[in-house]
Amino acid sequence: MSELLFSATQEREAEFFAWLTDRRVISETQTTKASSRSSKGFQVVPIEKIKELISDAFEKHDNTTVNRLLEVATQQQPLSKELIRKSMRVGSGEYLKLWYVKLLEKTSFSDVIVRMLIPIAKDYLAAYEKKYQKELSEKSERLGHLFSLLESWSALSPESRERAVDMGFVDVELPSEVVPNYTSDVDNIKDVLSRFILGELERSLFHPLKHKNKVYEEFKKGWSSELEENPLSKLGLEVSIDPNDTNRIVFTPNVVLSKSLTKEDQEKLFEKYGEVDVIDFITEFMSQSQKEAKYYGHMTDDELTEICIHRQVNLPPCLATVRGPHEFEVKGIASPAITEKLVQYSIRLRGLIEDLGKRIDINVYNFFVAEYKVLRELPPEKDAEIPFVFARSETLNNFLKLATKLAKDAEDFLYVKEINSYRNQILDTKKVQNFICNLVESSISRRSVVSFYVNADVWRFLPLAMEGKNWITIADTYLASKQK
Repeated sequence: MSELLFSATQEREAEFFAWLTDRRVISETQTTKASSRSSKGFQVVPIEKIKELISDAFEKHDNTTVNRLLEVATQQQPLSKELIRKSMRVGSGEYLKLWYVKLLEKTSFSDVIVRMLIPIAKDYLAAYEKKYQKELSEKSERLGHLFSLLESWSALSPESRERAVDMGFVDVELPSEVVPNYTSDVDNIKDVLSRFILGELERSLFHPLKHKNKVYEEFKKGWSSELEENPLSKLGLEVSIDPNDTNRIVFTPNVVLSKSLTKEDQEKLFEKYGEVDVIDFITEFMSQSQKEAKYYGHMTDDELTEICIHRQVNLPPCLATVRGPHEFEVKGIASPAITEKLVQYSIRLRGLIEDLGKRIDINVYNFFVAEYKVLRELPPEKDAEIPFVFARSETLNNFLKLATKLAKDAEDFLYVKEINSYRNQILDTKKVQNFICNLVESSISRRSVVSFYVNADVWRFLPLAMEGKNWITIADTYLASKQK
């Protein structure tokens, strides 16, 4: 067949077929004086046909058509091994799905995209070769060229870390951590967030009713100021996959509290608080890094060097679920660990209330008769509600006001302080988790472009191979093939 017709919506298909068979694409605007491209579509014709049309145009002194056809005839269609970078806008749900595969395979987004597209491209070419077997039989060199490019696509791509395909996320040294996106509601929760983070830190360092280490109070002032001014500067979002659901990604927020100390800073702390107390606090603070803590604890004055103390505080996690190509859902996770921690806080809260009641001669069982009744009647499956029975009670507020009036000494006020602190920590957990969910949702919604490297000749047909597919179905097909 010397000519092949394509509809007005098949321009890309026509151009690919023309390149593959070393022919040319013409439309009515190139053979007539029509001012706009014909709705009848496109013809793919051999160069001999172009020669005939040019000759006829010269015969008719139709210089406009001559110029148009000469433009087509002079187009070069060489084979190429050039790599080009392509960027595509995707839906939020598709974006999360790609991210899931990236995390699963511990690689870059670009690698993931290439791995998923290679089998799709191969299947398309194989079907194309079968469909146009007669037309392609004499021009198999170009088809072979494309199959060869697909075989070496991954190997030809630039090294992952040089691709700069980060979609706004850290993708080099910390492939599983997200740089959170600033949200407007952070201004409304700065105080709560700062209070919650420092509260979690204190509960990991100190026992209830134990006076805080004075060295800690020195650092606390600086951390509190930094958190209230810009809490996101210290906040990261670690991400991991849900192994039971390929549509879910878990976000675990954390804050790293740190302080750089020069040799002079350390010596000033020694003078102000005593060397033993300073070393005890730093080694305890650094207990999450046993090697560094042990090393510092054995240093002498002559060995002091600049150090950076740091400790991670985890915040309530949340879950992002793919709901469709353009939809996703983010919600807090009622994880056993969080529930258990809050239940323990609740137990300590009630213990402190009962102890303070004895100190100021209040029968707390009569004072909180409704709350104790709720706890007794709460079924086991409602354990997650235990922490909020006392924490949300207006009776607790009345108790604290009365206890403040009846307090006899500093120890009584310490009880009031600790009770109020535990109440805040329980209530703040939900507020902080809601904020984190909003933060995650905002961070995902703001990013929708993916990039990858592909051979220029492969790109001639790749969009055709992807027609009718979205990245969710592409990823699901890829994951299913790996399981087989």
